[in-house]
Amino acid sequence: MSEHPAQKPRILVAPAAGALCEDVQQALGGLSAEITCVHDLLHVLEHSQTPTFDAAVVALPASDEGLEVIERLAATNTPVVALADGPAGAWRLEALRRGAFDCLTKPFAPGELSARIEQALRWHKLLADAQEELRGLQRRCSWLETILNSLDDGVLVVNAEGQLILSNPAACEAMGMGGGPCYLRPLDNVIRDPNLLRLIHQAVLERQEPPLPLTAHTVLSGRTYLARVVPLETPEGEIAGAATLLRDVTEHVTIEEAKSWFTSKVAHELKAPLAAVLGYIKAILARPDMPREQVDGILARCAERLNGMADLVRDLLDLARAETVGGRHLEPLALKQLAAEVVEQQALLAERNQVNVEVDVPEDLPPLYADRDDVVVLLSNLVTNAIKYNRPGGRVTITARQQGDWLRLEVADTGLGIPAELIPRLGQEFFRINLPDRRHVVGTGLGMSLVKRTVEAYHGRLDISSKEGEGSVFIVWLPLGPPDAQPPESAGPWDLTP
Repeated sequence: MSEHPAQKPRILVAPAAGALCEDVQQALGGLSAEITCVHDLLHVLEHSQTPTFDAAVVALPASDEGLEVIERLAATNTPVVALADGPAGAWRLEALRRGAFDCLTKPFAPGELSARIEQALRWHKLLADAQEELRGLQRRCSWLETILNSLDDGVLVVNAEGQLILSNPAACEAMGMGGGPCYLRPLDNVIRDPNLLRLIHQAVLERQEPPLPLTAHTVLSGRTYLARVVPLETPEGEIAGAATLLRDVTEHVTIEEAKSWFTSKVAHELKAPLAAVLGYIKAILARPDMPREQVDGILARCAERLNGMADLVRDLLDLARAETVGGRHLEPLALKQLAAEVVEQQALLAERNQVNVEVDVPEDLPPLYADRDDVVVLLSNLVTNAIKYNRPGGRVTITARQQGDWLRLEVADTGLGIPAELIPRLGQEFFRINLPDRRHVVGTGLGMSLVKRTVEAYHGRLDISSKEGEGSVFIVWLPLGPPDAQPPESAGPWDLTP
């Protein structure tokens, strides 16, 4: 049918020699149609590449021109009713071979041509509708392909015989086949994990009423996926195959494992001091006549253990706060004043460890826009570590300078130093360097984790360099304004001299 179904069907008559055009118009008088009569077959040949007609009536002359017209019109899906004289049997057969929809031999009854044309028009409409439906299917297939290819989740479809018939790049990547197509391959040649194979075969071969999705975790190409397999049914209720969705849950599993480890570690860190305190209290209760000096000693040890637990709880709360998105009160902070406050808070610890703490922050340093508690936690942990892991007579220097739009905050010490291979582990929760010269140092193992999380919260960077026996330098880069620039490149290893 034409592109505008509401319009009259267009019918071509060629060649319109003699009374053919009038005969056709008379025969189609009951059919509302637009009839175009063309006298020159060569003209038809020149313009028959464009499907502008819904049907055509072509008279077969004693030449090849009429047959060529039929062939060209048929190539444009225009149904042709060929008219042949009674003796033209060979021409009639050749017209059908060239693509004519129907042939009519003269003379014919008045309603016969009309019936043939109406049948040709119905066929043309069915063909046009089918082509439009096909174009719609092609568009939808293209959209679905685009959607499938853009999914982060892998999609696999197998037929009832267990053959892979559809996949997207994410699935091929999960199977270790790269981003290219991995369909039209035997399933067991693509999927190496026996658990996933068993799950798919179970969905296809083991009938369930109603068909239910099957889920399981599987490891593919070194990553963990949650596989969800759904049986596919035909309209008759037969299992035609199965669709598998592969969702990469590696990060989720890693986080859950980290949470489990963290919970276990915290419980362990609290269990030992709690057990010790309970033991001390039971000892006092068991001996009402215990000398006062001994009781005071036990209570002092209880206080020490409880202070350690309080420090751990405080650090845990600070760690949770550092990982929280939002909720910070940003304000302009004078770093020189904050550094002086932190040094004052750590004065007793510095005096006990015989360490001198110096602050070198210029008065005209631009204010740092940050949450006050965040900066105090960051400075306190860096300074506390620099004091605790120092040597008697050692020195800690706090230096701050502006470098472009960034604040360069440095805490340097002349302490024990850090083995180079352990520096990357300093941000891990509960990590402590277990060396003989520092086992006496008390701590929770969360200080550097707090520093790392705080720096990350402000899109900054932490550079660490150290030399065993000489000291360490911790450099924190923080944006003085909105973090729309990258911090300067790391200066690399530092030559630390006490």
